[in-house]
Amino acid sequence: MVSTPSRRPIIQVVANRDYRLLWAAGLFAMLARWIALLVSGYLVLKLTDSIFLAQMAGVAFLLPQTFMGVFTGVIADAYDRRTVIGVAFIANALLFALLAALVFSEMATAPRILAINFLIGVSFNLDMVVRRTFVIDIVVAVVYVYAWMR
Repeated sequence: MVSTPSRRPIIQVVANRDYRLLWAAGLFAMLARWIALLVSGYLVLKLTDSIFLAQMAGVAFLLPQTFMGVFTGVIADAYDRRTVIGVAFIANALLFALLAALVFSEMATAPRILAINFLIGVSFNLDMVVRRTFVIDIVVAVVYVYAWMR
């Protein structure tokens, strides 16, 4: 029989410093990705005046999730999860900087934006899988069900 924690489980989860940092970093990473997705779709629409290509920006972002889950799961199990999350964050920052540089230099084209969105989707998928498995590493087993709920 599993012993009950002395405090309320959600308080115990939130009291974990690593969990709070992971949660906050994940919140800002998700906000950045969704903003980039919205902006890239709008940018493709303004460049091409094609609703189809604007929608392809979203498809390019979400496409890696359909076939990369197994591969990112292997990466999550094979390597240090903190390092993988850090690499995904750095990759995102470089891709966002590249996208901004293309826009400000007026060299942005629909194919370039779609390719960058695809790469952001790859890093998003990697980050998402590793982050879910990393929760198990940082939260006490008795309360990790509550950590997943938040």
